[in-house]
Amino acid sequence: MLKPLFSSLSFAASGFIAMTIVSVLGFTASVYAAPETCADFKLKRNNDSRKVQFVDHGAEGVSVGDQRIGYLRLQDENGTDVGELRWIATVVEVDESSGDAKTSSQNFISLPGGVIHSVRPAESVMTSAQSETERNTSGDHFIIGGSGIFANATGTMSRIANDVHEFRVSCD
Repeated sequence: MLKPLFSSLSFAASGFIAMTIVSVLGFTASVYAAPETCADFKLKRNNDSRKVQFVDHGAEGVSVGDQRIGYLRLQDENGTDVGELRWIATVVEVDESSGDAKTSSQNFISLPGGVIHSVRPAESVMTSAQSETERNTSGDHFIIGGSGIFANATGTMSRIANDVHEFRVSCD
């Protein structure tokens, strides 16, 4: 199929298309260099890619059931993007006097070899659940499953430094 396409084009045009294909394939291969087996690893947050949206369900303002939906890229120790972290944090309790909200979250970590699914129980307090910039920095996330090389995964995802997550994973 490619041979007829290239034969109908000029040498320069076919070279340009071939280089574009190689560049795209090479870029895809170099972007994903995360763990290749189900084992412990660490990844850094790419906070420049972080996006958060507050979804106000029910009563106006922060209330039980409201959600923060977020996304960010994860990087290896060289600063190369290797995966994505997506989450939904649901408000499960609001302190009426302070307005602080406890959230529980579902997290999906997409890596080249599969997806890790983790949850965090309602132990973390946010002073402004509506904020798109406030970070939730406490609480371990419990790995409860996954796909691909992370099928049957268990373990924890913990923030061990300001922007580093440590994954302690077993897939037995």
